[in-house]
This record gives sequence, C-alpha cells and structure tokens, in this order.
Amino acid sequence: MLGRTNVKLEIEGLVIPKSFLVSEHIDEFLLGLDFLRSNNVDWKFASGQIHIGEVVVPLLPRPQWTQVRRVYADRRVTVPASSESVVIGEVWFFGLRG
Repeated sequence: MLGRTNVKLEIEGLVIPKSFLVSEHIDEFLLGLDFLRSNNVDWKFASGQIHIGEVVVPLLPRPQWTQVRRVYADRRVTVPASSESVVIGEVWFFGLRG
C-alpha cells in the first residue's frame, strides 16, 4: 500500500467525502460494503438505477461482450501512445452472459 487519499465524490450533485487506500497494484477504485451501507445505497437492477439516499443514478448499459480480459504484467510497463510493445504477463478471462 502506498498510502491513503481523501476525495469528495460528486454523484448527480450529491457530494460524499471518502477516504481511499492507494496501491500500485490497483488502478481502479472500489466502493465497499461499508460505503454502500453508510450511504444507504440501493441497487435497482430491474429498473437500471442506483439509489443513494434520495438521489437516483441511472446505470450505464452493459456491453454485450461474451468475455472480459485482464492483462497483468510481471513488472511495471509504460507503453507510449500510438505504439506497441511486447510485455510478459498473464491474461485472465472471465465469462459474462449477455
């Protein structure tokens, strides 16, 4: 873990202060169960909405992919824009139903 950062999430005009842990191994954030509970989050999959207290947030449509792929490099790699590189790593496939 590299540290912690404090941010203000703004979701449909609702501002929620949140502290996040920062790691060199994760490049996207996750909202955990503690956040979902403390902010009264209710997922309405049938109607395609998330309710955060009184705020309604529409869910984005999910692409109709049949697989999700993630590539994990064995070391930190920077590939410049408009270029390609050979990178040693692993590819993980996750199936989705569309």
